[in-house]
Amino acid sequence: MDKPEGFAAQYPREEHGWIKFPSDVATRRSLFVPEAMEHPAKAQLHLVDALVEYLTQPGDTVIDITAGTGSILLAARKGRRVVCIELREHYAHLIHQSAEKMGLAPMQYVVLQGDCRKFLPITCQAIIFSPPYSQTLASHSGMIRKDPKMDRSYGDYQGGEGDLGSLPPFAFNQEMRRIYQMCLQSLTRGGAVALIVKDFYQGERQELGYRHAQMMYQMGFRDMEWYQWAPPGTQFKKDHQVKGHRTVDDEHIIIARRPREGDQSPAREAKV
Repeated sequence: MDKPEGFAAQYPREEHGWIKFPSDVATRRSLFVPEAMEHPAKAQLHLVDALVEYLTQPGDTVIDITAGTGSILLAARKGRRVVCIELREHYAHLIHQSAEKMGLAPMQYVVLQGDCRKFLPITCQAIIFSPPYSQTLASHSGMIRKDPKMDRSYGDYQGGEGDLGSLPPFAFNQEMRRIYQMCLQSLTRGGAVALIVKDFYQGERQELGYRHAQMMYQMGFRDMEWYQWAPPGTQFKKDHQVKGHRTVDDEHIIIARRPREGDQSPAREAKV
């Protein structure tokens, strides 16, 4: 069957033009182990699936450099080779468990546990991930507030060696530029990085999508595509609104490609 024209063309748009993906809760429960549901920053599965279809072909290699509980494993079920890089040992273990639940063979995916800067570059056709927040932004974004379950999840998720979220903004931006350079070196010509990133309010709206797009452009990425989608409301968001906090209702999907012309440093092959 032919792919729909354009990114996520099979899904409706709401009044602002934001993509409306259906709920992924039932799909996640059927494919992933129950412990994976507690991760505080799970990627929307239909969004991940749409990116995989749009950016890759069967046989391609796709990487998530902040893999969490392994939403990118969906790509392995579609005939792609998957590399999951996850800083936390606990979540890396959950990726293996979910892969087993899905019936994936070891040759279909690999999990690298540790700092992505120690593994990149790895040759691939696409990198799909959500960048972390810097220390100052995370502490002011309202992401960690008063919900004991969320507090425990974020406690597992943050801190420790290699965590960019513990860095102040200047150092964070320097390291993110380094990571984007490594991503560029990883991609075959014409390959793409896809970011899923959300702005937030700290006084004024903090345009994180623009900041990351700017860093990617500075590192040599071109041919950017920019979409927005409308995440479903959560109790966490409703609590913020009741308390008078402004909330962001959309999330950015930014796609940027390595130019087809021009030389870059060679990447080492992924062992999958």
